[in-house]
Amino acid sequence: MRVFLSYAQESAGHVAAVRQLWELLRRLGVDARVALPGPTDGRDWALWTQHEIRSADVVLVIASPAYASRAAAEASFIRELLYRNLPAGKSKFRPLVLPGRSVTELPDWFGPTIAQHTRLRVLDSAAVASLVSDLTGAPPAPGHHEVSLRVSVSGDDVYSRVELAGTVISERVVPLPWGFDDFWQTLTLPAEQATAKQISAGRRLGRCLFDEDSLTTIKGLAGTGVLDVVVECDDDAIDWPFELIRLPDDRVLATIPGVRMTRRSHGVRAPVMSPTPGPLKILVVVPGDVPVRSPDQWAGLVRTQVRLLAATTVTELAQALAIDAYHVLHLADSATDGFGLADLAGLVRVQRAAGRTLPLVVLAGATAGVPAALGLLRAGADRVVTLQAPASPAYTVGLYTAFYRHLTAHNAPVAAALGASRAQLGTGAAAVPEFGLATLVAAAGDRPLCDPIAPPVPLLGGLALAAVATRSE
Repeated sequence: MRVFLSYAQESAGHVAAVRQLWELLRRLGVDARVALPGPTDGRDWALWTQHEIRSADVVLVIASPAYASRAAAEASFIRELLYRNLPAGKSKFRPLVLPGRSVTELPDWFGPTIAQHTRLRVLDSAAVASLVSDLTGAPPAPGHHEVSLRVSVSGDDVYSRVELAGTVISERVVPLPWGFDDFWQTLTLPAEQATAKQISAGRRLGRCLFDEDSLTTIKGLAGTGVLDVVVECDDDAIDWPFELIRLPDDRVLATIPGVRMTRRSHGVRAPVMSPTPGPLKILVVVPGDVPVRSPDQWAGLVRTQVRLLAATTVTELAQALAIDAYHVLHLADSATDGFGLADLAGLVRVQRAAGRTLPLVVLAGATAGVPAALGLLRAGADRVVTLQAPASPAYTVGLYTAFYRHLTAHNAPVAAALGASRAQLGTGAAAVPEFGLATLVAAAGDRPLCDPIAPPVPLLGGLALAAVATRSE
């Protein structure tokens, strides 16, 4: 259910109570929207508010002296909609009295609905859960939260802006944090020192990019449902270790179940790519002088076909892509050494010109990291999963095995599958802390790769290892 909170910004205490209500509603699975005082980001807030009121299933009109005197800018708009269709309006516009407030602090014109007002004696999870049940007719359920984190560097300062469901909850400029250049060299240190460095970096990143209130808000939402965190950066911050960010309770944000992290570049823009016909088709490229590995690591994938290709030149790869439209190009180990990332970017550019954008490129063992991913996105790839530094074979195999299981089991978005893999592997007590290495870099949004409705289009050429049957040349 989508709910808009209509209130008057009359005092810091009242605004804090409304914000607390908003956060509790979201934790309990309600898509609650609110306008908080602070940066305006150039929006026409009157139009934004009217849009939110029209789009909401329910508008909670929150009593206060300033609201009663029509100080709330949207009050007259609500009055018009209420009386335009009174039966529907009485269902949509619900008066709410917070602790310490009175029903007399509602506008006089609200008369027909005042008798149906809801009063919260206390503002806590149990009271708001009862309100949610009343609004939805069902117990609270996990929700979906969208967090946008914008980061840019100017001189010795870093600018960050955090939005939750379209509401700005933090905007700040702070001194540029130190220690993120070549950060992943910490993995060469003894495990205890590497872990300490990552803990310190995660805490500093959290305090740098979020103010105290917004970090507490994210802490409350993490683990209560799906939390999509999209980090949009300029080139100076794009390769920071965002997957290490720690919350005030010291949980690593990216490893909490339900958290999906995606990073995007200010300089890369593309339309959101629609899903294409299944089954999920994966082209796995291994170096041409390396024997094709056993397909055991690809076993157990549902609604999936995998082709293994031993390639030494970009021409061989181009021929394979010309025969079939793949959802995933998986470059295993040092598969790119034969033709290089520049040649791969050229191939992606040719594919895009021909109308065959690659939905997902996985640089499974590449060490080029985020810069290589950006090069592929600028050439026309849609999403790239890469490692930010070399990982141990055990971690790489464990990560990508879990990733493809999650990706194929429910046709999950890429960020969801990668997030579930991180949560499954956890931070652990490994010899080297590698949980923050994998990252998703995207040109636009992140949808499932396969269209579940379109008629299936199976592989045509090459050695295909299907989940249901095996077909050879």
